[in-house]
Amino acid sequence: MKALRPVTILAAAFGIAAFGGVLGITDPPGPGLDPDAMSYLGAGLTFAHDGTFRVPAPAWTSADTSMPLAHFPPGFPATIAAGIAAGMTPVNAARFVEAVAAGITVAVVFTAVNAAGGLLAAFIAAAILFATPALAMAHASVLSEPLFFALLALFTWQMAREAPRERSTRGTILLGVLAAATALVRYAGASLTAALVLDALLATRDASWRERIRRLALAGVIPAVALGAWALSRPKTGGERIRQAGLYFAGMNATMQEGLDTVTRWLAPGLDSSAAQRGAGLAMLAALVLLLARTVLAVRTACRERGERQREAHTYRAAALIGVSYAAVIGASRLLADPSIPFDDRMFAPIFVLTIVVLAPALAHWWRRARPVASLLSAMVAAVWLVHAMRATADAVRDYRMDGGDLASREWRLSPLVEYARAADARVRLYSNWPAAIWFHARRSVSKMPEVLDAKTVAAFRVRLERQHGAVIAFTSPSPDAAPPDSLAKLAGLVPVLTGPDGVVWRAPADSAKLKP
Repeated sequence: MKALRPVTILAAAFGIAAFGGVLGITDPPGPGLDPDAMSYLGAGLTFAHDGTFRVPAPAWTSADTSMPLAHFPPGFPATIAAGIAAGMTPVNAARFVEAVAAGITVAVVFTAVNAAGGLLAAFIAAAILFATPALAMAHASVLSEPLFFALLALFTWQMAREAPRERSTRGTILLGVLAAATALVRYAGASLTAALVLDALLATRDASWRERIRRLALAGVIPAVALGAWALSRPKTGGERIRQAGLYFAGMNATMQEGLDTVTRWLAPGLDSSAAQRGAGLAMLAALVLLLARTVLAVRTACRERGERQREAHTYRAAALIGVSYAAVIGASRLLADPSIPFDDRMFAPIFVLTIVVLAPALAHWWRRARPVASLLSAMVAAVWLVHAMRATADAVRDYRMDGGDLASREWRLSPLVEYARAADARVRLYSNWPAAIWFHARRSVSKMPEVLDAKTVAAFRVRLERQHGAVIAFTSPSPDAAPPDSLAKLAGLVPVLTGPDGVVWRAPADSAKLKP
């Protein structure tokens, strides 16, 4: 039996540590839960039971108690369904998937960076991965990002393993499979397909047109088939609208500013003053750009003159192609499809992963070759960043461990309105501005509330509520997906039957008695 290489053992050890860390972060009262998590968990539950992807929060106009999954692709719910089929609860199945994904991400990044820059670079990459608050907190909630990171790391590693012009058919097919899987986890994963196509175009620019067509077909056919199959198989009616195409220039400056704040917050974590954080972050950004530019030039010179550092060059090239493609996809999505897309930690986290893949070898090379004073100074800066990042991560994890996150927090778990829904007769149709909170803690399917309050909508909602003898569970916390409940209740002439510290339960006058268990 062939002995395992020390690097493989180290990569596995870091991966196991990441696996255990995610399970620890998400232990009750975690993991964090938000409305997206309801879509993932609900769709995973129905897929495990009857092979369909359904979300337990239909539109108020729907006669069903659920709606087809449309807003998100099916990859993450499908992996959750595997755990549910094995006997896990939906939440534990999601926790397990995210823990495994974290282990894969760390182990693969460690392996890929070691191949590019050596063992020192691999340790640097692992340290940054564990310390970055945005990456840690993406694993603390039920989100598709952890699985996306794992597939992204595998794709980057595989793309860097072969010279672009010598990429084998098998390697291209494997990349196509990874790109397809990533797109089925998050639609932004289409950027990996774009990167693969761009890679084929650049690698075959001097080849015959037949060879170019062959490489392009290999690069795009598997992702196209996978996404086409999903688009054709999912129901066309009954689900919520995904996006509406258009040109959304309004608010673009604010979005770009948010993106800059996200980057500077990553590069200068833990500073109390926003001005100090922005200044320090911009200084760090400038230093990193100079470091990477210097390293890339040195690598190109070494490749041309002596043929050395080829794997490092391939790694930089792969990360650059993927990063540019990802930025183009989310930028185009914000401009052409959805003006509410935020450039926040969740959206930029894949960029952070790619940056770590190229930053770690660059730092390792700098520390080996630079003058002692410069190396010592940069090492001190890196150590200060690491301490502040770990402290920020520890603080965020502590908050999650104390009280869960988002809709998993104590105020939602112990809400009188949730208890009211839990005790309600199963035949009563419930409506809410936060249906996810009720589904998480009462396991009741709850319809959404109207998003607009025109006279026709209000009248139709009042008629529907009276006919169903339903109830409106209106939380005080405003929801971006529902009209103000108090305004709806006033316009529809509803009567409060329960007033709690976190909201009001409304019913039609004829049904103003409290719901009985």
